[in-house]
Amino acid sequence: MPGVSIRNESDVPLMGVLSQLTPLHWTGDAVAPGETVKISSGRVWFTLDVNGYDKNELPTAAGTAARLTAIVASTIFVPLPLPLTLAITGGVSRVTSNYSTTNKTLAVRGDRLDGVYADNRVAVVKGFARPDGIYVLYVDRYEWLDDATGEVRELKNLPKPRLHPLCVRAYPPASGAVVATTVPTADVELKKPSSA
Repeated sequence: MPGVSIRNESDVPLMGVLSQLTPLHWTGDAVAPGETVKISSGRVWFTLDVNGYDKNELPTAAGTAARLTAIVASTIFVPLPLPLTLAITGGVSRVTSNYSTTNKTLAVRGDRLDGVYADNRVAVVKGFARPDGIYVLYVDRYEWLDDATGEVRELKNLPKPRLHPLCVRAYPPASGAVVATTVPTADVELKKPSSA
């Protein structure tokens, strides 16, 4: 069945949602770092949202049905401009969630991509910590895998997020050390520091 897979190459558990005005398909459980999860759907266009995992922010079938009902009812009975309808019905998703660990809370900023075709692509999600402590998730690239071998047969790199011009902190690697690096103002690719 067609769909979109999410490979988590970030340091935080995340969730993925495919939507069209309202969430229609989602990951359900947290996608742990290093894990790949497929969201099965029809072969159509979606908006893909990736964000830090928060079970309280996961869409529900009941919530989706209520949102769709409100959109249809407001369009039929009280024609409103679409942005107002979405604001009233909660169709605009939040861009931040909290990722809790045993010793701290980390603010996570997610990523949203419009026009994602569910053609069995793999959305590779990476992340980095900004100097202000917010962990930024972004979709780094799409991969299409060969069905027989599982090898990457096609790859599309996506634009990197614009980074702070002075300093970016890499999220603490396994050793727990924070490594600060100076980066240029242009788009750059962050690499996790080696734990030598």
